Amino acid sequence: MLDRQPYKGLSRKLVLAFDVGTTFSRVSYCTLDPGKVPKIQGVYRYPAQEQVGGDSKTPSILYCDRNQHTRVIGAEALQENVIEKAEEEGWTKVEWWKMHLRSKHLNSSHIKDSDIPPLPAGVSALQVLADFMAYLYHCARTYITESHATGRDFLASFSDSIDFVLSHPNGWEGSQQTQIQCPAAACIWTR
Repeated sequence: MLDRQPYKGLSRKLVLAFDVGTTFSRVSYCTLDPGKVPKIQGVYRYPAQEQVGGDSKTPSILYCDRNQHTRVIGAEALQENVIEKAEEEGWTKVEWWKMHLRSKHLNSSHIKDSDIPPLPAGVSALQVLADFMAYLYHCARTYITESHATGRDFLASFSDSIDFVLSHPNGWEGSQQTQIQCPAAACIWTR
């Protein structure tokens, strides 16, 4: 196991790491206190998964309504009442949306556009990513607030000292990395 070194920074920070996957996504976080060894922690509770013990990921799916607005995200989109409402109101289920952002020129890219479920008309993969990251950010803030003894004060103590880490698949180059930074920034600035 890798021995972590004490944080050498001069000020306290919170680091939020987003792992947005094709089928499941998760968030981890770490408090960086000067002179202390960082401890990485996961977000273990997401909406509609409160009864699941220690589930550290949520489905990367959502529903968009007829006006291209995101209505339901994550495990909530799998609930029977949501599925019924989606059918009644003509919502579109959006899954595998991250694949629309992939690099299409890689030799190992055996997936074609026709293999991926289409996005709703008028909705881009970047819009979906922005909504999904805003959702994950909200889940992380809620989890941190509810799981720490001084939740709100703990989170407020970081004010603007939050660093964000965004993972991406191997082979994603500068253009794909740049693409995901814009939606990430959008979800962060609207906090």
